[in-house]
Amino acid sequence: MRKFFAAQVLCLLLVGSAFAVIDPNPDMLSFYFDTNADLVEYHSLDNLQAYLIVTNPTFAAITGLECYLDWDESDCLYQGFLLPPGGVNVGDHHNVILALSSAMATTEATVMVTYNLLPLDVVYFTLGAARPPSIEGILPVVVDGEYNAFQIGLTLGAGNICAILNSPPDDAQSQTWGSLKSLYR
Repeated sequence: MRKFFAAQVLCLLLVGSAFAVIDPNPDMLSFYFDTNADLVEYHSLDNLQAYLIVTNPTFAAITGLECYLDWDESDCLYQGFLLPPGGVNVGDHHNVILALSSAMATTEATVMVTYNLLPLDVVYFTLGAARPPSIEGILPVVVDGEYNAFQIGLTLGAGNICAILNSPPDDAQSQTWGSLKSLYR
């Protein structure tokens, strides 16, 4: 039930804007289905790429990231991931503890990890702090170009659904569309 409620809230947030845009808040992290940080909902049963992206960083460079990305692997198979040049992950594909050998310049949408996935069903992704976190709290941690570690925000908050693959259709929307079509028959 919790997943369903969170999915509904996410859908309402997505419907509220006619254009998808990067989260306007500074120093945020989320999981996206494009490198521009526009798509948090996507439909596909084919292999695809998805991205852990730091958006609107207030720091000029990044040397590390720690977070926990969770999903049900019976609904979506992990096929591997790509890291930035000089990147080493000492965690795993869920518990990302990424260190870069040299500072990487940040952009409005800085791709930190590229996941290769094969969705099999509806998939809900959540983000939170690495396990165990290097800084106590529920938020992910970044290390800037000067090796300062601090927590970074999450677009929808820790533990909430941050991205959805193959979301089920909205019954109310289908019923409304059916009613509208019947008016013009």
